[in-house]
Amino acid sequence: MSLKALFAIFLSVTMMASVSHARSSVPIINQENLPTVSAVGKSVSTDQVKQAIVVAATSKGWTTSLDQSGAIVATLIVRNKHKIVVTIPYAEDKFSVLYRDSSNMNYNNGVIHPHYNSWVQNLITAIRSELSRI
Repeated sequence: MSLKALFAIFLSVTMMASVSHARSSVPIINQENLPTVSAVGKSVSTDQVKQAIVVAATSKGWTTSLDQSGAIVATLIVRNKHKIVVTIPYAEDKFSVLYRDSSNMNYNNGVIHPHYNSWVQNLITAIRSELSRI
């Protein structure tokens, strides 16, 4: 077998191994109109919802800011490699977590790295936990 043929086989096997280890992309799940629920069922103010979101996001390593509409923009950077940005519009009775941007997450036409949805779900769980303390 020639050196060229051996190199071609090696290259093919290497490429197939890389592809088999890559994670398949999944659809982005935007979480919309999630109810705000306090511990005893009492109503909460918009400011309390905002504070709960900021505290929850910060506790999970997200940074937050406000956009022009007043919605919270939360950013998570994982291992200085992956970055996701979500918009969190909120009101006294509901909030949503919506995809805004990402880098190094293989985003393409509504599909993304599978860890995106789990990181967002962790954020939502933390927000619900903070709201339950009100």
